[in-house]
Amino acid sequence: MKKFLKGLISFILVIALFYSTTNLITVLSLKQSINKNSIKEMITDIDLETASKENAEIKKVIDDFLNPIYEETRELGISDEVVLKIINSEEVKDFIGNISGNFVDYIVTGKNQKIINTTDIESLVTTAINDASQYIEISDKDKTNIINVVKDEFSELESNIPDTSIIDDGMDNDTKQIINYVRFILGTKYLLILIIVFIVSILGLLLVRFKDAKWVKYVSITLLVASIITSIVTAILLVLNNIIFKTEIPTIYSIISKPINFSLIISLSLFVLTIISLVVYGNLHKKKES
Repeated sequence: MKKFLKGLISFILVIALFYSTTNLITVLSLKQSINKNSIKEMITDIDLETASKENAEIKKVIDDFLNPIYEETRELGISDEVVLKIINSEEVKDFIGNISGNFVDYIVTGKNQKIINTTDIESLVTTAINDASQYIEISDKDKTNIINVVKDEFSELESNIPDTSIIDDGMDNDTKQIINYVRFILGTKYLLILIIVFIVSILGLLLVRFKDAKWVKYVSITLLVASIITSIVTAILLVLNNIIFKTEIPTIYSIISKPINFSLIISLSLFVLTIISLVVYGNLHKKKES
């Protein structure tokens, strides 16, 4: 009976360790890619001109975002090419990246914050226009008109986007449940739970299997299996990303690559560590028997 209980407890601890390990790798990879800074970096890394040429759907998304500005500037005789060149500048993309990052941060954390702050928009657009003037001719009149249009459009956008607490209040129950689930999975509480389960599982196996020193073997094999499975899944995603996006839509390919590569690095590092651990355990076990 004692042996059976020992085996049952060991089995439960192994499952808990496997679950916490695979989820930690997944959650850490997601947190690496879905946060304020990474979203901002992703936006600033995108070349809007190139992306709009790569794929019709991406072009539609960019055009939908810029259409209010296009409509105003067309009436002033300013081409879409000039506007896109300015919006594609580092300064403006950094501003848009901040907006996107703030919104994602709100979705992930639920932290009440101001999504858009247009205080510096005029100086940003002025700098962007001066940069764009190196590649495309823009008259002084057009510069003034573009600054006014962009400033007005973003100011209107700022006034139309309510305080994040109001956004929460306006969600239906299904949407709230989805958002709350995302916040839990990517939040600190779930990460701490996984870390605690991970540590307790290892300590539990250490206590249960201390006498025969098999806790090292149990922990190592469990981590090895977890690393192999996550490596295989990540490798499949890597291959699919290369097949589907690398040639056709390089912009999407580079965005998706970051969390995939991060997950692969963690998985392979864990794989190497567990192999080393098993080799050391095997050598020590042989010496003990001899």
